Amino acid sequence: MELSKLATKFKHSAVASLSRNVRRRTESIMVSVASVKQNLTAEDAEGRILFSAPVGPRIAEIDCNLNLDSLKKSNLLIIKTKLQELNLSHWIFERGDSGIPIVNIPSRDYRKALESIAGDPSFTSWYFRALLPNGRAISKEEFVAALANRSDVVGVRLYRYVASGEKSHFFGNALQGVDIIRWGSDAKTDRLISEVWNPRATELPDPVSNAVSWAEHMGAANSALGYDVDFPIDAVITWVDGDDVEWKKRKSAALGNSDDDLVKNAVDVSRFESLDELRYCLRSIEQYAPWIRKIYIVTDRQRPNWLNSSVDSKVQIVDHSEIWKDSTELPVFNSHAIEANLHRIKELSEHFLYFNDDMILTSPLSPERFFHANGISKVFYSRALVDFSPISDEDNVSTVAAKNARQILSRDGFPTYNRKFFHTPYALRVSVMNEMEERYPEVFAATSRAKFRSLSDAALAGSFYFNFALSTGRAVPGRIRYDYIDPADSIAVSRLRRITRRRDVEVVVINDGSQEVSEEKRNEIRRLVPRLLHDLLPVPSSFEM
Repeated sequence: MELSKLATKFKHSAVASLSRNVRRRTESIMVSVASVKQNLTAEDAEGRILFSAPVGPRIAEIDCNLNLDSLKKSNLLIIKTKLQELNLSHWIFERGDSGIPIVNIPSRDYRKALESIAGDPSFTSWYFRALLPNGRAISKEEFVAALANRSDVVGVRLYRYVASGEKSHFFGNALQGVDIIRWGSDAKTDRLISEVWNPRATELPDPVSNAVSWAEHMGAANSALGYDVDFPIDAVITWVDGDDVEWKKRKSAALGNSDDDLVKNAVDVSRFESLDELRYCLRSIEQYAPWIRKIYIVTDRQRPNWLNSSVDSKVQIVDHSEIWKDSTELPVFNSHAIEANLHRIKELSEHFLYFNDDMILTSPLSPERFFHANGISKVFYSRALVDFSPISDEDNVSTVAAKNARQILSRDGFPTYNRKFFHTPYALRVSVMNEMEERYPEVFAATSRAKFRSLSDAALAGSFYFNFALSTGRAVPGRIRYDYIDPADSIAVSRLRRITRRRDVEVVVINDGSQEVSEEKRNEIRRLVPRLLHDLLPVPSSFEM
């Protein structure tokens, strides 16, 4: 695109953005046309677009195969290579705050590094945010070229916007950036002192005069520290294709022979219908939780036809028959029954996240969001309460399971609970599940036998686990930004589109089937949900053929 056209388009886009939301701070939205002209040559403008970021229009590169973890590594490599070309002293902390790596530069080389980056055409469309001495990045962002006149900053976060397409709302930004911080020296102690707080080290011995001690300190700073989760974490996803003809036959036969006291809507078609959520659940894990070691998809004699069958794949299909104690109880069509057996997956890590296939990550998450470094799980309380009335036919499935869990645990002297939990990925431990099964074998056995959701079910990987783990010191409350969307709601589409644009939550759940709808509405949901999920996560994962 010619420079003049890019600048004009930028101006119009910025003005339109302001009119849409006048409450946005002008300095956060407007990057002036003069700055664009100053920093972009016509050649530089090729391959870049004006991108509608949540903070307003920004210049972005396009990568239709965008992978956020790869982008972060690429950004770090680009900066490392630049400093090496300049022959400037620097050292790196791989794990900075929020997972952002830190490049540390002594004060004698720091100014030259920033000025060289500011004047390098390859950094033309990069941005920076100044870092405060407390380690926080200010919200105002500027083109990297402005660093040439910023002798006041003691640290900066460098990054670029990379979008997966011209109109895509899936992009990389400051979360995939790199921090550069200045280090001074203390002649009295012969030590280097960081001028910006960081979580790895703020004092180090001088590498020239004390090389051995330097190496020891750097090794410790880049190791797993006391607050770092350094154990393997797997993901387990339960999935069913309700359109599979053979599966439908098994379900019909089981329903005809069932005498379970079923909960309301236990066998509704929408509860088993696939809207291709699994595809986007996997995409979200690869993009936003690349630290997951292995992914197990638990299902009943099914396999997604788009799933990569490579033996080296990170994803493994696990059939119900592989984890059931008594295979004569199969098949089952009850998520609670399946959850009661997840901990028996062969080679499953002690710590794992349990996903329903409709749980979609929407923002980068660290393992510390789900577990403490000492292994304790985090649970996420909802504001929804579990009433103290007896179980009735009008209770929904989560209320039934929560009441049963409360009754069993209260009977054994555990505290009385009345809170539900967010429908987000569940942070579980195999050892706690095993302990629960040893203590309550009849509950596990009864739930495993229930072919359909029944009034006697307990959510053993849900409310039962959370309350048991909380009571025994294996879980504590945590926080997560989350939204729950029923696609049958009239505002469901607008809510999901808002999340797609803003990425202001970390998990969204597309919980289909909680409302009865007409066939016309059902067909609309079938059309809309996959399309909206594609807008949310348009880049295929490596797990797809």
